[in-house]
Amino acid sequence: SAGTSKPTDSVGITLKNLNASNRIVPPLFAACATFYVAGLYSILLRGSSFFGQGLPKSHGEALSSMLGRNRDALASMAEKTTMYSDALVIAARLAGSGLWTATNIFGPLIHIAGLAATVPSVSLLLSQMWSGVSSHRAQVLFAMPLNIFPILFCKGTPTIQTIGVIGMLGGLMQLFSLQHNERRSHMRI
Repeated sequence: SAGTSKPTDSVGITLKNLNASNRIVPPLFAACATFYVAGLYSILLRGSSFFGQGLPKSHGEALSSMLGRNRDALASMAEKTTMYSDALVIAARLAGSGLWTATNIFGPLIHIAGLAATVPSVSLLLSQMWSGVSSHRAQVLFAMPLNIFPILFCKGTPTIQTIGVIGMLGGLMQLFSLQHNERRSHMRI
């Protein structure tokens, strides 16, 4: 019969509460979750013996594995030149942030604390964007400064700095939204 239609089969996740005002939340949540997983991986798992060969812990180890044991004057000059390259500086920062590759425990602890410091502001941001209900000003003002710590001190893992920037920008957006709602509530008709 022409009046009946077949039910459509859908594959994937169906979000029933998704509308025009909160459609940015799923991609933002996916990006933040990816940054958190990448940050946890670089701190807790990168360089561990569970994943095969260990990573070099210093510039010397990295260069000696490339140059081998027979080093001449040219190899020595190449080592000195590459010691200060940007890629090696980034690799050294990353090595200092990992539990298995750091020379002391302070680097990984700072990065774990930085990752934990971003959780309140990101959760407030995502909950406000999803439900549309504003958080209290005191909560936002408490959570926002916590993002300064990972932005300034977590140089080894750029994903943690990125989450800090997202939390800081989200907190500013929440404060502007609260201020706008407060102004609207005091308007006279």
